[in-house]
Amino acid sequence: MQSSRYEIIKMWRHRIIAFKAAKNHESDLRCFGKNQAPAGNPPTSQNTGRCQKDSAKNTYRILLAEDDSEMRALLEHSLRRAGFEVIACPDGWTLIKHLENYLLSAENHENVDIIISDIRMPGPSGIAVLRDLGRLKSFPPMILITAFGDDKTHALAFQLGAAAIFDKPFDIDELILRTCEILKIR
Repeated sequence: MQSSRYEIIKMWRHRIIAFKAAKNHESDLRCFGKNQAPAGNPPTSQNTGRCQKDSAKNTYRILLAEDDSEMRALLEHSLRRAGFEVIACPDGWTLIKHLENYLLSAENHENVDIIISDIRMPGPSGIAVLRDLGRLKSFPPMILITAFGDDKTHALAFQLGAAAIFDKPFDIDELILRTCEILKIR
């Protein structure tokens, strides 16, 4: 039985509310936009533009979900230097909250071209997000990263529709190259 977009969003909204009530840390649920870098992450200068959309659309936007703050800062910095606009999320709940806004608001949402997500993080895992939302028509391609990769995890990720999976530690240049390839295929 296939759920509608609104049923899936409703399910995740209830999970977010329950999580916030149980943990009582509403202030931790936030997404960092292009002008709001997390503490310790230096702002970047003008993008170099290795992977650009056509001139009318400017740059590709990446939604990045990684719970390790140092890894998130490194990935965000590297992706910005490669010419991407990055929205960084510190956990799965923040990723879902951002995707809820993206999927429900047809007019005023921030378009996301691709998602890069850790598999294991607080809140919903990258696999859970892909399983529940990946089948929606408007869902962007998703790259998964993990420190716990095995053949079973890789097979499940690709079965659910992951565009790519990277095992930590990985070469960031390879991640950027693969991201560019996926966006040009789209």
